[in-house]
Amino acid sequence: MKKIKKVNFIKGNICNYKTIKKIIEITKLYKINTILSDISPNISGIKEIDNPKYKNIIKNIIILIKKKLYKNGNFVIKVFLGENFSYILKKIKNIFKIIKIYKPKSSHKFSKEIYIIGLKYKKFN
Repeated sequence: MKKIKKVNFIKGNICNYKTIKKIIEITKLYKINTILSDISPNISGIKEIDNPKYKNIIKNIIILIKKKLYKNGNFVIKVFLGENFSYILKKIKNIFKIIKIYKPKSSHKFSKEIYIIGLKYKKFN
């Protein structure tokens, strides 16, 4: 990827703690008010394999939120309606004051793709 001014590009796996540490290190001097996530595991089509992978991704994103997002910060994540939706929604509801569900008009009518928006992070110290 070509460099972009004022952008730190990190290629890594969010499920590898080294990637989380790298993100924390690179952003140590910056305030983070919003985290956007468009992360999805490679889908096998076998829910017994896919669901734990997705839950692990969510667990690691929440670690990053708790380490870097400032109080009252915001979070947006693309998710797919299905078995993991209630799990993800519950995790996000526990740490944000306001939760919104959004399906863009540009998303295909039958697509299971939606966004969960968490507003006003409840910073726990």
